[in-house]
Amino acid sequence: MFCGGTGDGQNRNIENACNNACYYVNVIRGGDFTATFRTSTDNDKNRKQSGCNIGSNGHSVCTWMPFSQKMHGDGLDQPTCDEFPMADWAQDDWVEGTPRNALRCMENGENGAAGNQWKNFRDGTGTDVGLEGRTCDGPMNDDNTDYTFKMAFNLENVAISEVGYCDPDQDNDQVLDFDEFYMTKFNSPNGANNFPFKPESDNHYNIASGNTNKDVMQCHLDLRRTSGDSYSVDYFNEDNTQIGEGAQQLTNDGDRLLVRPDDTAYAFLAIIRTGQFGTGGTQGSRVDFEYRLNEESDSSAPLIDFSWTTESTGYDDRFQNDSKGYCSVPDIFDGDNGPEQEIQCYFPCAKI
Repeated sequence: MFCGGTGDGQNRNIENACNNACYYVNVIRGGDFTATFRTSTDNDKNRKQSGCNIGSNGHSVCTWMPFSQKMHGDGLDQPTCDEFPMADWAQDDWVEGTPRNALRCMENGENGAAGNQWKNFRDGTGTDVGLEGRTCDGPMNDDNTDYTFKMAFNLENVAISEVGYCDPDQDNDQVLDFDEFYMTKFNSPNGANNFPFKPESDNHYNIASGNTNKDVMQCHLDLRRTSGDSYSVDYFNEDNTQIGEGAQQLTNDGDRLLVRPDDTAYAFLAIIRTGQFGTGGTQGSRVDFEYRLNEESDSSAPLIDFSWTTESTGYDDRFQNDSKGYCSVPDIFDGDNGPEQEIQCYFPCAKI
């Protein structure tokens, strides 16, 4: 793979695709991987059993909550899911307990550029640069042949910090990259991802960094704001079981209501005031939220932590059809004791 482009009209940088491939080869497979291509490979089946595509229509996991939120698909332009090994290649059926593919959300253009490099290599087209290392003549199109090859990564014209898993001098467990994930549970034959998340029947995914990984679930909260900037919140896990609650008056911007969950498999939940509550008929001031491993606001644990606001949006319209938001934020209404507002948010909660 030419991570900085081949220089033959395909100069598109594919650092993310390379890093995903290197994560699979060097971390999941420990440096030992031989790819196999055969013309009869079922591309659609491979995409679903990798976890990239879900359902009969092949919807991308990178645009559906909670995984689009945690795996950063929502921050990309035209996000797609990249799987390695590639869907064109021969692969065993998915087996629970071992990661079959490394997954990564990336922009469509980069994913397509990586695919084009492979197609040129498969078909024997393009310049000598793009075909470097190829030993067979002509296209790989014999129905009775298994074409096998090893992976090599050309790192010219790339920032080595962006392809840490390809860096031979880097310890994989020291790579500061938190965008890798893989499927750990599959609802055969097409996969499933409901909203709200159904842990008993939906696909499960782990987010990974080096050899460390965390199971990503979907939690939600119900927040109530009343006059005097009084905040109260109920905190629920993926089974819709309440695991925490809290109430506090937040009188100054930046004040935090911190909820310690009853279940230690989950992280702290923080609700942060950004302005005065507001008046009836408006959505009021923005509210910030944090799901975080550590109580201190100046510490970080990227595999666990997740931050969002009442204004955060993504690509999934199953919760908020118009805004595609993470939160339902109705207008403030006049209650028996003054103005009130009830907000609900869904968010990814990586289990500790």
